[in-house]
Amino acid sequence: MDIVDIESQLQELVRSDQKSWVKIYELMQTVEDDKLYENDYKSYTAWVNSFAERTGCHVSLLWNRKKAGKFYVEYFERRTTKETSEKTNIVPLKDITVSPDTIILVEKVAGDNHEVADELLGKVLKGELGRKELSSAWRTVKAERAERGEKVYRKNAYDKLSPNSETVKQAEKDKSLTAVDVVLAFKNSNWLKRVYKEYCSEKYRLMTEFAVDSGVTKHSRRIDILVLETLSTVERNDLALHGIEIKVSKHDLLSDKKMAEYTYFCDYFWLAVPENLVECALSVVSESWGVISVSKEHSLEIIKPSTRCDAVFRDKTINYALLKLL
Repeated sequence: MDIVDIESQLQELVRSDQKSWVKIYELMQTVEDDKLYENDYKSYTAWVNSFAERTGCHVSLLWNRKKAGKFYVEYFERRTTKETSEKTNIVPLKDITVSPDTIILVEKVAGDNHEVADELLGKVLKGELGRKELSSAWRTVKAERAERGEKVYRKNAYDKLSPNSETVKQAEKDKSLTAVDVVLAFKNSNWLKRVYKEYCSEKYRLMTEFAVDSGVTKHSRRIDILVLETLSTVERNDLALHGIEIKVSKHDLLSDKKMAEYTYFCDYFWLAVPENLVECALSVVSESWGVISVSKEHSLEIIKPSTRCDAVFRDKTINYALLKLL
């Protein structure tokens, strides 16, 4: 089976997702294990982002199914290798009837604590623990984490990450350039290629933390920067919408699985990164995404141009922007 066949199957499966999420996971895992993406993409993430963009699939849905499947497979392997009388109650992934969202809730609550994960999943499989109870537990874990002031890149929901750990040290090192620095750099419109048009005043408006509704969660996603401008457009009355995602740490860049959804809301989508993260950004971007390097002196350099996206929710973006400006 080649990647073309897998993509064709994935497109069909996404339409009947609730009954086929395990197969979605298996196909995605095949692409990763057999490295079927390597001929056309720099990384597995780049392939996922590209597939989502080309087919209109929600990238969060794809990563959710992949994560749920991987988490359950690891649980199954741990349980089947243990000397336990409960082996007969362990359900293979292909026979599971639990929703992927429920499994993800278990993963969030348990973090890296395998004992907690195994206990919770065991109860879920027996029908002793439902999504409502898991959602309540996750809210409690999040509240405790916030109260302790733990970092967002902490891996385990139960063990506080030491401020001297290598993960924290690397994150702080990566963030020598802050998100505020990047926003300040985009205050200037010089990064755009201007197209002169007679009798047309140049407009350039920057909005930060711009909320958009992707339809996959009850909460809005937020694009770090939305730029509305008439400088680069060919037609006199045309308006260009640029979505710009800021990534100042390698961890955040590689762990963000929702970025592809922003392409539905803007004409052009960009990753803005410090100079030391350019290669990493190029390894995850889809074909249409652009990459902009930001220096400590607030200068911008286009490393990879962005091409026009199929912004199916473009009208929503304009409407949201208009409401903000009223």
